[in-house]
Amino acid sequence: MRGTSAGVAAYWCKVLANSRQLVFVMDTTRRLVAVSGGLADVLGVDPEQLLGRSCASLLHGDAGAPSDCPLDELLLDGEQHVVEVHSDVLDKDLLVTATPLSYDGDHVTHVLHVATDVTEPRRREQALRESESRLVESQRLAGLGHYILDIPSGTWTSSPGFDEILGIDERYVRTVESWLDLIHPSEREAMATYLDHVLRNRLPFDREYRIRRHSDGGVRWVHGLGRLEPGTGGTVERLFGVIRNVTEERESRRSLEKTTALLEEAERLAHLGSWEWDLRSGVTRYSEEWQRIYGVAHDQNALHEWLELVHPEDRDKAAAAIEKAAREGHWYRAEHRIVRPDSGEIRHVESFGRQVRGDDGTVDRIYGATLDVTERVEAQRRLRSTLAATVTALSATVEIRDPYTAGHQQRVAELSDTISQALGWDHERREDVRVAASLHDIGKVVVPAEILTKPGRLSVPEYELVKSHAGAAGEILSGIEWSGPVMQTILQHHERLDGSGYPLGLKGDAIIPEARVVAVADVFEAMVSHRPYRPALTPNVAIAELRDGAGRCYDGEVVDACLGVIAGGFRFSQD
Repeated sequence: MRGTSAGVAAYWCKVLANSRQLVFVMDTTRRLVAVSGGLADVLGVDPEQLLGRSCASLLHGDAGAPSDCPLDELLLDGEQHVVEVHSDVLDKDLLVTATPLSYDGDHVTHVLHVATDVTEPRRREQALRESESRLVESQRLAGLGHYILDIPSGTWTSSPGFDEILGIDERYVRTVESWLDLIHPSEREAMATYLDHVLRNRLPFDREYRIRRHSDGGVRWVHGLGRLEPGTGGTVERLFGVIRNVTEERESRRSLEKTTALLEEAERLAHLGSWEWDLRSGVTRYSEEWQRIYGVAHDQNALHEWLELVHPEDRDKAAAAIEKAAREGHWYRAEHRIVRPDSGEIRHVESFGRQVRGDDGTVDRIYGATLDVTERVEAQRRLRSTLAATVTALSATVEIRDPYTAGHQQRVAELSDTISQALGWDHERREDVRVAASLHDIGKVVVPAEILTKPGRLSVPEYELVKSHAGAAGEILSGIEWSGPVMQTILQHHERLDGSGYPLGLKGDAIIPEARVVAVADVFEAMVSHRPYRPALTPNVAIAELRDGAGRCYDGEVVDACLGVIAGGFRFSQD
């Protein structure tokens, strides 16, 4: 852009007047010539009061301009620069994009600064580091430790808590043989057989056993849990596990048996019924509270008789959950409806349990509990209905300001839902994707209408303002509590696998799968729809773009799923 200084300032003062983002324009003397309404509001002053002030006094106060100020490099090479700085005045971490606006010959005369608040992501990173440190300490205090066994080499690494339980230090040579030497002699052979069984059959590790500490020879009881992790070729390469010192627990079990009556009373008060399923005999045993929940008067029956109490439409799902738990050795958890035989009333229950293995390592029993969750299910149903109405209302706000893209969010939501269904995602995850897609452009309400409806191509500074809509969505929706990754999906739907996206330039696995689905659906719908600056493109052009970017910009599996549903006859409902 070229023009007089006054002309540039007047234009951007008008454009930024109603922008709620942190945006300002300054000349090469570092004096502000235009400020967004959003930045002025954050600082608590009128925009006119900020004109003529320096950037350093505006954002950094007495600290002065930061050493990595992007303006310094921009004035040298005339290129756009992005840098993260901390504003002492705002007490925020800002990702600042400095873009040349106007030139006098080859020299930049004005610069647009667009700042994105990244304070919370940075705080979360710091919190994660602190959490990891606390985890190590909490493991030590809880008598808990973890290890990772590298199966091909037979070596293992361990946490400080693990080393403390076994009485070893950093000089100890960690191999499978040395670990077996720490097992109590009376259990060593059985443990070697069990470990071999776990590795050969790819089963979870779940065993309680005695150890003999290396440092002092003391005997301890520990409970070990572990899971196998396959490598890239599908072969099992690692066993990740934890052990917990349960010596005191075993010594106190006799006293715990005396509390059985109290536990039964607690079940009654909590409306929580316990049960035991003997998978070998098919016999089930239930507590009194379980019988009350199900409306039965006996405490023992066959497994198939219990399934008759399950609602007919949920019966196959309940049976499959039991079979999977017995076959694969996972923790059991299931939610389904029941029909009480005493009244015919339909109730919702949630059951969860833990498998117990026999001497051969297979699951032979499942202990668990069942909770009546009917009131919770009904509350969730009412909440989903309210949320659906809220999403529809929010989605409409963007379409009111930008008639050229009316229906865009809903069409992206339709395609995103169809793609996630093709990927085999469950209903809850698909619903999160659909909601996020329905709101993915909500941040455009802060972009000036002149830019949204501009018939020609956008300039670089104007495009930077459009790009800010992804970050703006976080502020608009921050007061809503989402059950899934809706907010992350909206914030990341313009990120790309190679880091070329925005607003944070995330790469690869840093982009969640839900955002990858919305990104592909968004690109396809935008290309085949009319825009102010071009007519609608053909589906073949959009398909070519997705194929060209698969694995580079877009998730290859998502692209394949999208192209599959398009080839299968998918059509937008509004077409």
